[in-house]
Amino acid sequence: MAAFATTVAAATPGERQAARALYDLTASSARALETAPFDRPANQRLKAALEQKVEAFSFDMDGKDKDALFNCEYAAKQLVVILADAILAQRPAAPARAKLMQERASDWTTEMDGCRRFLNAPAAKVDMRSLTRRIAGN
Repeated sequence: MAAFATTVAAATPGERQAARALYDLTASSARALETAPFDRPANQRLKAALEQKVEAFSFDMDGKDKDALFNCEYAAKQLVVILADAILAQRPAAPARAKLMQERASDWTTEMDGCRRFLNAPAAKVDMRSLTRRIAGN
């Protein structure tokens, strides 16, 4: 009977650095959205920059830290969708759309917290649920 040993690698320094850059961009984009939620041109620029950073972000899907790295990626992807909502906002939003925006805000908060803890980074300090309520006009 043969036994196979597999090693599960922790995040590489490059993955950790890329995750930190993505976290920092996501946090600063969220703060910018909070400051000016109805500035469509600014939100379009934020969304484009975040999409580009997410597209370039990659990590070992079999690595030990894959869940934490996924938190970072998913938080950024959630913010891209929230930015799209802000760009296309029709106020007041339909109740179903407003509820979906609140779910995205909750997901963003959870994923950002997981990423922040992994990176030992400062909190983003953005109340995304309140912000999405403002965007929805509810």
